[in-house]
Amino acid sequence: MSLRFPRSGVAVTLMALLLGAMAQAPAQADVQSVLFVCLKGRAKAICPQFRASFKLPAGWVEDKIAGARQGRVVWVPKGRAFDNAPYVLSALVLLNKLKMPLATFESREIDAFKQKFANVIQSQLPAIVNRRLGGPVNVTKLVAPARKPRPIQLIAQFTDKDVDESPFVVQLTLDAQTEATLAEARPKFEAMIKAY
Repeated sequence: MSLRFPRSGVAVTLMALLLGAMAQAPAQADVQSVLFVCLKGRAKAICPQFRASFKLPAGWVEDKIAGARQGRVVWVPKGRAFDNAPYVLSALVLLNKLKMPLATFESREIDAFKQKFANVIQSQLPAIVNRRLGGPVNVTKLVAPARKPRPIQLIAQFTDKDVDESPFVVQLTLDAQTEATLAEARPKFEAMIKAY
């Protein structure tokens, strides 16, 4: 007994379109939840940490000690630690239960930086395009001469979700000592957003 499949031009065209769309569909970059042992007061507890699926640039490593201190994922160039690196990348993922607009998170972060440091100079850099994220990702540059050892910070924020469709805001920052070190590390910062 032989099976016969329709060979109509419509069926072949629909199948080609479906396969083509699947091949071109952007990869899902969901937020992941990682459980770890933390201290709540004097007691040990199991705490969740949300992590974004950033692709780490070559030559960079995670500094878990600095990340635990700051409550975010921290990356430094290989052979360096957070305290002596000329530039540092870090990511923070925040659950957005109330589904607040992204602009609210952006302004809160900038306002907090300005309240912490005096004489902050703020400028808007060109947005970074990532089609999977649904549009351009805004990048703000903040310079605070009193902030040591890295007075320059770039902040980019965008929205994402986890496998349960819970909404999150993802923040990627680059902190640099000088304009020269910023120029050296900025392509890595931008590449992480473009590849997300």
